[in-house]
Amino acid sequence: MTYRNKKTGKLYKYLADGIDCTNRRDGTPVVIYAAVDKSMDFFVREKDEFEKKFEPVPKVEAPKPDPFWEDG
Repeated sequence: MTYRNKKTGKLYKYLADGIDCTNRRDGTPVVIYAAVDKSMDFFVREKDEFEKKFEPVPKVEAPKPDPFWEDG
């Protein structure tokens, strides 16, 4: 699914949920996502923070699918 950063308006592709296993943050839920601009930049952010700072983009507004990023 595609998400928009509420502050910048940039689009990102949600890739997966994850769990931070850094010693002091062990067990913290995170979201793994990537820039839609094909820069191949990947990001990890705490799930709570992601849900506050990003909003889902309706399919009609989302960019044309790239086979690399297909959800299936």
